[in-house]
Amino acid sequence: GIATLYDGSEQYRCALPLWCATATELRTIIPASEIMILSPAAPGECPPARWVWGEVGREVHEAAARYLAAHHIGGTWAYLKQPVLLKLALLGMTQYSLLVFIDLDSDCNPRGRYPHSHLTLAQWQSAIPQFMASRALFVGSPDHSAPVNTGVFLLKPRRFLYHEAIRLLRDGSWNPQTGFNGAGDPHVLANDSQQLARLAVGIGAARPSSLARVRELMGRTDFVRGRTWQFVCGNLDQGIFWYLLYVKFGVGTWASESEATWRVHHFWGHGKPWGGPPGTFQLPGKRVHACANYLQRLVNWGRLLPMNQTREASACTRHLWRLWGKLVAANRSMENDSPGWTPLRATVLPSERVITFIPRLASQSVTRSSTSYRFKNSVQYQ
Repeated sequence: GIATLYDGSEQYRCALPLWCATATELRTIIPASEIMILSPAAPGECPPARWVWGEVGREVHEAAARYLAAHHIGGTWAYLKQPVLLKLALLGMTQYSLLVFIDLDSDCNPRGRYPHSHLTLAQWQSAIPQFMASRALFVGSPDHSAPVNTGVFLLKPRRFLYHEAIRLLRDGSWNPQTGFNGAGDPHVLANDSQQLARLAVGIGAARPSSLARVRELMGRTDFVRGRTWQFVCGNLDQGIFWYLLYVKFGVGTWASESEATWRVHHFWGHGKPWGGPPGTFQLPGKRVHACANYLQRLVNWGRLLPMNQTREASACTRHLWRLWGKLVAANRSMENDSPGWTPLRATVLPSERVITFIPRLASQSVTRSSTSYRFKNSVQYQ
């Protein structure tokens, strides 16, 4: 399934047209796939999608409310605390053998001036059979702050992961020094040789260079640089996914960085480029370049109904055309993302070497000592 999460808010409703249009393009490439939106509401903005909530959605919503009532969520990302924990419901959706999760604020299949970003069937057929045959259950990527960014990932749902997530939300502890349930000091975990090897097989270069790259990427994160679990959403979904899938069960790897591979363009951060709820037409301030870049992907590729058909279109289609008109009138419609840091170009697929993935054994554990952990020929995080 090609999946996203929509929390039902008007603020995110007008992200649905671009996500849906580009997810529909992916569906023509990915064999035997369907579009699935996890949501308590179905506003009618994405007719091709299967809208899902049900018992799993309700159970995660209840458990998340319990977690949020018991924990103060600090950080600039606290405004995300309600919706992002709902991603944990995906762990239990075992009716799908594979979920390709892409956040709603994304272009799932970039085209135009991004010639190497769109997915091809050859890329899919090269990577996915190896992943499905492997013992890995999750593929994600790090960012500047978190060791895994949950905006884009591949997941093989498993009930045991889902039950562990529910248990963690209901009864788990968290602190910035050792994370969830005392998982460990970030420098200890970041220097675990077996963990680094699991990440390296997904990246997929020759072993010495892939391990070096893993250490480099890990060393850039706030998780390591700040020696803290108080990285972006480290007390929310990104911390939970890192803890459960990478630290506790060791079933996660990182995506390949190969230049000739599919990249999702993720418009992360504040100031979303679709301009807010339908009917509000203010350009998003300093991020107007991101707004122009975002709307070009709809207008230039025919992903919106023509302007003369907007009377029959949804509220968000009309909203986006009016926002585009404001950009044209301001002579800013052809700006792009170069002045800013959005969108993030998120890699998705693992290398073929993922077939060699060795999960962490349940009997193994990394020491929780606060002292630094060393292994031979490693880069040491201090």
